[in-house]
Amino acid sequence: KATLQKIIRDAVEQISEFSLEDYIEFSGSSPKDTLFLSERFLIPYDLLAGIGHRGVYVSTNQRYSIVLNASEHLVMRSIYGGLQVEKVWDTLNWMDDCLCKNLDYMTDSRLGYLTSDLSLVGTGLKIFAGLHLPGLARIGNLPLWEEKMKLHGFYLKGIKAGAPPSRAISISKHIIDQGFHSSIGEPVTTGVIETAGSLFVVGNSYTLGVSEPEIVFSLAHILGEIVKAENEARERLINSSRITLEDMVGRAEGVAKGARFIEFGEGVELWSALQIGNNHNLLSTPIKSSLWELFFEIQGGHIISELASTFNGTNTIKVSLHRANKFKSIFEN
Repeated sequence: KATLQKIIRDAVEQISEFSLEDYIEFSGSSPKDTLFLSERFLIPYDLLAGIGHRGVYVSTNQRYSIVLNASEHLVMRSIYGGLQVEKVWDTLNWMDDCLCKNLDYMTDSRLGYLTSDLSLVGTGLKIFAGLHLPGLARIGNLPLWEEKMKLHGFYLKGIKAGAPPSRAISISKHIIDQGFHSSIGEPVTTGVIETAGSLFVVGNSYTLGVSEPEIVFSLAHILGEIVKAENEARERLINSSRITLEDMVGRAEGVAKGARFIEFGEGVELWSALQIGNNHNLLSTPIKSSLWELFFEIQGGHIISELASTFNGTNTIKVSLHRANKFKSIFEN
């Protein structure tokens, strides 16, 4: 692993086009300092739980990362908001072109990239989008969309807090479960009925037998369809059940402004209600800051990173207090 890490690091650091922070070596770091990278999907969770020499380069703008010696020798990731799947692909393609100048990949003419994970055979491209779909969740149309996705080679799943199956790390499971994480290929998911905060992910199920541009084009098209359906569902709910939505949003706003402690599960549901309220002018105090940034900031890894040395690893009350203060702060700016 040490030899492989050096080969890849030497190749990466010769590429002037990359704008990267210093390499983070995980074999000598505390998971307390890096758990937030998993919650931002900049690394797969198994990098935290791995053994030996491994690490990550993260771009200065946190739009892309290069992961070394996780369950795969080399993983490239790109993250953009606003369902910019084409931008994600453009960034990954650019990274691949840059790395190919200094690094030889093992490929097979029939099976594509060689990988330890059969779900990545072929292009090796797994791309997914996170969606907030309270409208479709409330009118009960998501199982139909789930089946439609399968017909097109995609999945629609709920997102689930907690880590994928892996080795234990030196952080309380209670803290890890206060965040969303991913494996190499996709986030930790659950059924569409069991999801938290009306949050869902849509991604490609197959990487073999279809090209990267085809995957990206099809995903962008199907995301456009589901967003249109979500907007129609919300309009229908506002017209038919406005007072119910106002009650839900008003209660959430009251808790967010006044609660002293907020647990993670409650926080996700509050976030969802506030997102609806802010999008449809149902809040008494409009929120000007980014609610999607708040989505990350209320997760356990982000909070213990901010608390730093004042967090002793077991004081979860302090985490809940900090989360409550995060909610209060969005109404103060």
